[in-house]
Amino acid sequence: MGVFDRIMVCVRQQHVHAACGIHVGHHGRRGQCDTNALSLRKHSFISTSRSRFWRRDGVEKCRAESEDLRKAEKDGDGAVFTSVLKDGESYTYKQLRNLTVEQLKAELNSRHLPYLGYKSQLAGRLYQALLDEGRGLVGEEAARVDAMVSDEEECEEEYEQVMKAALEAEPLLGVQKGTLSGVLLEEDSESIMSNKTGMQATFLSTLTAPNRIRVATSLALRTLQSVWLFECGEDTQRSLIGHTLVDWKRIDRIFVGSMDPESVLGLPGMLCTISASRSKGHEAADIPIHVYGPPGLVAFVSNMLAVSRTYLEMPVVLHELTPGFVEPESIGVPVEVLKRSRLYATKLPPDQLNPEGYYDGELTVMLSRHTKKRNGGGNDLRAGTLPQQLPSPGDPSRRDVSVSSMTWTIRTDAEWLVTAAPLKNEKPCLGFKVLESHRSGRLYPAVAQALGVFDSAQYSELKAGKSVMTEDGTLVEPDQCVGPKREGRSLGIIPPCLSSDLFGKRMGPVDVLIHSMTTITKDRQLLSLAGTAGHCAQALGARELVLWQSQTSFLDNEESHDEEFPSKIIEEAAASFSNGNHVSFGGIYAAHQWEREETQPFPVNIPDDLRYLPGLYFGVRSKAPLSTLMGVMWTNPQGADPLGSLRHEAEQNHGMKNWGWKVHDGESFGRHELEDGNIKYEMHWQKSDEHDEDWGVRISAKAMVKTETESNAAEEQDATTMFIYFANQDESTIDMDPAGVSQSISGNAVVEPSGCSFWSGTRGSASSWCAYVRPHGEFRGAVHYYGSKTSHFHNMTDLVRGGLYKSLLDQQSKGAEYYSLVFPNERAEDSNVAVLQITAILPMTLDISFVKGDVIMHSSATEKRAEEMSGEALTRKVSQSEEKFHKKFTSTFGDLGFTTDVAKYALSNMLGGIGYWYGHSLVKIKDEQGQSSVKPLWDAPLYSAVPSRSFFPRGFLWDEGFHQILIRKWNPSISREILASWLDLMTSSGWIAREQILGMESRARVPEEFIPQSPDAANPPTLFLVLSEMAELVSSGVMYEEKENDLAFLRAAWPRLDAWFTWYNQTQAGPIPGAYRWRGRDASTNKELNPKTLTSGLDDFPRASHPSGIERHLDLRCWMALAARAMSQIASTINVPKQKQIEYENLSQSLENYDALKRLHWDPKQGVFADYGNDTPDVVLEEYQNRNQAMEWKRVINGSNPSPGFVHHIGYVTMFPFALGLIPENAAEMHDYLDMLKKPEHLWSPFGLRSLSKSSSIYNKRNTPHDPPYWRGAIWINMNYLVVRAMRHYSKGQHREVVERSLVLAQELSCNVVNTIVREYEKQGFVYENYDDQSGSGKGCHPFTGWTALVAMLHDTTCTRQT
Repeated sequence: MGVFDRIMVCVRQQHVHAACGIHVGHHGRRGQCDTNALSLRKHSFISTSRSRFWRRDGVEKCRAESEDLRKAEKDGDGAVFTSVLKDGESYTYKQLRNLTVEQLKAELNSRHLPYLGYKSQLAGRLYQALLDEGRGLVGEEAARVDAMVSDEEECEEEYEQVMKAALEAEPLLGVQKGTLSGVLLEEDSESIMSNKTGMQATFLSTLTAPNRIRVATSLALRTLQSVWLFECGEDTQRSLIGHTLVDWKRIDRIFVGSMDPESVLGLPGMLCTISASRSKGHEAADIPIHVYGPPGLVAFVSNMLAVSRTYLEMPVVLHELTPGFVEPESIGVPVEVLKRSRLYATKLPPDQLNPEGYYDGELTVMLSRHTKKRNGGGNDLRAGTLPQQLPSPGDPSRRDVSVSSMTWTIRTDAEWLVTAAPLKNEKPCLGFKVLESHRSGRLYPAVAQALGVFDSAQYSELKAGKSVMTEDGTLVEPDQCVGPKREGRSLGIIPPCLSSDLFGKRMGPVDVLIHSMTTITKDRQLLSLAGTAGHCAQALGARELVLWQSQTSFLDNEESHDEEFPSKIIEEAAASFSNGNHVSFGGIYAAHQWEREETQPFPVNIPDDLRYLPGLYFGVRSKAPLSTLMGVMWTNPQGADPLGSLRHEAEQNHGMKNWGWKVHDGESFGRHELEDGNIKYEMHWQKSDEHDEDWGVRISAKAMVKTETESNAAEEQDATTMFIYFANQDESTIDMDPAGVSQSISGNAVVEPSGCSFWSGTRGSASSWCAYVRPHGEFRGAVHYYGSKTSHFHNMTDLVRGGLYKSLLDQQSKGAEYYSLVFPNERAEDSNVAVLQITAILPMTLDISFVKGDVIMHSSATEKRAEEMSGEALTRKVSQSEEKFHKKFTSTFGDLGFTTDVAKYALSNMLGGIGYWYGHSLVKIKDEQGQSSVKPLWDAPLYSAVPSRSFFPRGFLWDEGFHQILIRKWNPSISREILASWLDLMTSSGWIAREQILGMESRARVPEEFIPQSPDAANPPTLFLVLSEMAELVSSGVMYEEKENDLAFLRAAWPRLDAWFTWYNQTQAGPIPGAYRWRGRDASTNKELNPKTLTSGLDDFPRASHPSGIERHLDLRCWMALAARAMSQIASTINVPKQKQIEYENLSQSLENYDALKRLHWDPKQGVFADYGNDTPDVVLEEYQNRNQAMEWKRVINGSNPSPGFVHHIGYVTMFPFALGLIPENAAEMHDYLDMLKKPEHLWSPFGLRSLSKSSSIYNKRNTPHDPPYWRGAIWINMNYLVVRAMRHYSKGQHREVVERSLVLAQELSCNVVNTIVREYEKQGFVYENYDDQSGSGKGCHPFTGWTALVAMLHDTTCTRQT
């Protein structure tokens, strides 16, 4: 049996056999193997509709094929419509049902009739048109013709029987929800899954009428950040189970139009479901759910939850839109109505009676102490969000406002407004208009930089319409680099009512109107709303009308069985809507989404340098805001879920073994390895020596020999499917060469920009590029391709998955007997993403060569350059580069003995993890009233290393200083560039955000509530670790190779360093002179054992048990002493004004004054330096039953009450004066510290120094039931490094006893730490974030090649391998 005979593929729950062109019938017959595709056997392809399932086996016997029904013919100039209906002939309805969807659409379009809907609807519409033309057969004549046509209805009954049996065998199929459905998607599936437009309406369908009108009990509106529900019928909760498009955990607002049972009965259950997703004690538990609706909402929800005694994890705020007067001071102030359910209520008056004219609904957090934080808003200047047009202030004293003229405007945030207005109905009913804010024109940084604008702070001024002046005095106008204003999109949503005419007259314009198609009157009669929907859409100036059936009671009426009813509804709506061709049914498609009209990029093209995408297993980009991206994905075509297990973004939970950069020089070469199952993948990246922007990549995959245990643990595979993509972020077109792709097996496949067209970079001349893909060695496989258009590059995995879904759906529509898990070999005309799919039998090796500059497609010069970066030439270059790396490593770090392999891996993975990001930070700003709003900073780049590619693939200030210790030793030039990039992120006040979450690439991997940064929150200024070393070297008088470069850097960086230090010195000052205090501790909570100090970098390390303003933090004072010492050295070296030199010299002497340090922080009782604050060691977490009989946890005092004094915990904070060299070697306390370091009951362990003494009352204790210990015992390499470094420093002193003891302790400690890291690396294949102090096993995220990579600096020549 061949390899392809054995491949099995499972798409979601649909188990289907896969073969390479092998036709597997019901009896397992095999045919010839065609290596052009992996085909999916359609054993039973099942739709997601609950009312109907499709089985395509034997479909040919159920359809009469007609040679007369052909696709439209095309000539060279474009498509020419050719009718498949013969002139003069008449047809029955059943004959039309045998036409394809595309043919029916073409026929309808040629008659200017609506062409959206199910196939039966399209056929019915065309049949009616033929009747009008006198070409429709009826009566006995129709029956005679139909007798000769296979009866599809009988076939459908057969399908139902087959699917009933299939469901009994596999019941999970019956509740699947996804983009695959019985009716093909009319939109690109990749676009739908990724929600690339940022505005997508998904109808949550649960039931389907016999005439195939779907009943959707709720409408989910997806934005980029949230999900909102409109209406919440009783089946909404079930319809979300397993839904592909809508994540119910992101639902934060629910709007109900009336108190009709069909609108609200699902609300209590939905709130319970959302509550179940919130972890108790987690910060997300305080993010409320907002529910908006007419009067009666509070009574209904509160009664339902009270009777059922429901407990909710998160607060729920019920907003009743009341037509009456509300006291101004109580507007927007939630009042608790049901404590057990954390239920709050507020009444919102109409805009006409509201003193503000609108309601600020940006209530983002309600803390457990029942206070609130209002994010008062403000425009997202960085994103270009323009001020919203809010209603004028109302007058609460007015009594002349009729209900029909009222509106309620809710400002949800700076980007969205929702306005409610009354509808004519038998009971109070509201319609909604959702309005997106307008945006300023898109700023093109490459253009601005080409015009001489490099100060990123000026970008916001340009976007705001202001002119800026360059350094050479040139005036740059906004219209030179900013496109025109982009209009916000709008959406109208009308629930069942009697009429929406008034809404249409008052609430326009809207782009899209979603309108109920029917309603049930009080006498239970069905009333069609299609006519009023058309009139409303016309009055609103809508471009599209979507009809929506939201009432399940519709199924009780005879119209739900009328096959012609859908066509009648469409035609009735279109009759009064001038844009009648754009009328469709909600629920027919997976999602409706609307594009924002975007301007084209400016035609400016500037070259750049290459960098990496650390969050991916393998990806490269240039150091430019708009770059060409290249990345690699793969999947196991023989696995249980090949679509769900695409490997692209680096994740810990993928179960990879021993992955990362094994060798990388940080500039021109790297070798990446990983083990996925039984396959080993290797990626060699090599930059060209001759052409600076050319590079080559070799990707190889081979099956590994597994042990018997490993072989039994997982199914082995001997084939792989790989996806290689190129993407232009400036959205310029990328073309693919289909002929080259089809010849790839024998020669090459080529990807190029359209006509080698230009693309945007940073600065310089224009250039074009070509990329070649060639097999290296024997190749047995197939190549397919796919091109798509997208402006979102953080979800490329969804784009690839969407392309595969699209291919499957295309195959389904064509009635294929076999499904192929391959791309459809097509591309959008303006594709800016080009993907090659390569499916091959192992082993496989591919070479990708990238040629950029003055290149011409298929020219001999271009192909010669490509050949230089592939084949044997690439083999030779890779070998030479690896040899150079090993030589440089030895010359830089010396002989590291048994530590060498892990040290090379850790260094290489750090260098290979250096990335480039472009975007802006979001910052929490407080106004004079203490209310917070989120503001954007300017768009700026960041060039930085990352702590962990799999878990923290972005920049962290606290970590970066430790990274630079190693990077500077390896390559000072790269280190200076990274330092400069971080300093360029500084605000005018001198603040640098501690976590850099720039762009969607970073934000996609961070919970939304943690993205905004606080400008009063510091982080350890660890950059001074390397800056102090640089300053000391420069001022020493010793000549070294990088001295002039270091000196130039310090001179350029001085203004920023001065502002940075001043910000720390002013904003982090303590309660008394000379003391410092970290901000950010929560003094009001009793839910944490010891409130965390995240700003310190030591997160949950115990501080004073009860936070207060009297605290003095030892570690921060030591960081300030280190920074002041460096600033003093730099000031004297670069000759800043004398007064500034004296200022820093005095400050440095003051902070390094040992007597002052002792006065502030020496605890004579414990014999150590310590924090000071309101503290007691006698705190514990206790579980208790609250008033609602629910179990909760809180901190209680189990002994002495807190009192001002030194904190009772020995650990890393205690070590800072020693670790940063602030204890004089002749001080008496030096011996106390050397004694304490070696005591096992405190910090010493066989694996390194633990973070918290075993004698501490909080040692290895959880901070909350859901928050395990972090810095409460684990061994962290960065702090062990600082202590070893300090010991080595003291071992070179003058005090003999201190010298000897420090030397021995440094050797012992470094040997313990190095052995721990090496032992776990050899055992697990990774280095870790921290290590267990009891067993030495790795903990936390991995691979963590941030500060753990300092293993290369920790190794001691006296160290030997421990067993």
